[in-house]
Amino acid sequence: MITQTVSLALTIITESIGMVIFSLTVKSLRKQIPANLAVVALVNLATHTIFWYTFPLIGGEFLFKIYFFESIIVLVEGFAYHLLCRMRLGTALLASFLLNCLSFYAGYIWHLLF
Repeated sequence: MITQTVSLALTIITESIGMVIFSLTVKSLRKQIPANLAVVALVNLATHTIFWYTFPLIGGEFLFKIYFFESIIVLVEGFAYHLLCRMRLGTALLASFLLNCLSFYAGYIWHLLF
């Protein structure tokens, strides 16, 4: 449970920082940064929890499973950003992809260090 909690916290922190930076670079998103941060937290709470409990149940090669699950998560979170943050779909999918890359590599670095 501690590992899941640390992983979720790291995900929410890194993706929140990423969303602030992304929102500052897209003019139409600058005024809704607090709302975007709330969406990041809620969406990641849902997707991360589902991922954490279903990942071990699926057989197969580890890297294939990671890429498969991350692809699904990028799509789900992208659609959530599109609907809840009122982003254009392409912008929302790009944000989701970049934020998930950020949190994936933050988790990888965390794993290497600790």
